[in-house]
Amino acid sequence: MCSSDLFGIGALGIAVAHWPPLAMLGFAATGVANAIYAVRNRTALMRRASKEEQGSIMSTRYSIAQAAQIVGLGVGALVGAVASPRGAFALVGVGMLALAGAVILGRRRRRRDVGAVGQAP
Repeated sequence: MCSSDLFGIGALGIAVAHWPPLAMLGFAATGVANAIYAVRNRTALMRRASKEEQGSIMSTRYSIAQAAQIVGLGVGALVGAVASPRGAFALVGVGMLALAGAVILGRRRRRRDVGAVGQAP
């Protein structure tokens, strides 16, 4: 399970919750997933970047993340206004689960391709 799975499940939980404590559990799940993602993302970038490039790479990452939050807020508000707030959470949940599925499939494919390197056809 990756943080995208947890975030998607939490968002879907918020979308279908008819009881406030259940919605709060969904919000908690998305918060934990976001924290896991943020730490893993920053750690991976810092490990791959040279010391000379770390500042510019992290500032670029931060700028892109801030822009994505603004776009996400706008899209979420639009979906919430056109459909419903629950519809917005459902869309986010389904999208995050689809993203998690794509990541998992990509990892499997990469492992398979890496394992095939060096083997005669």
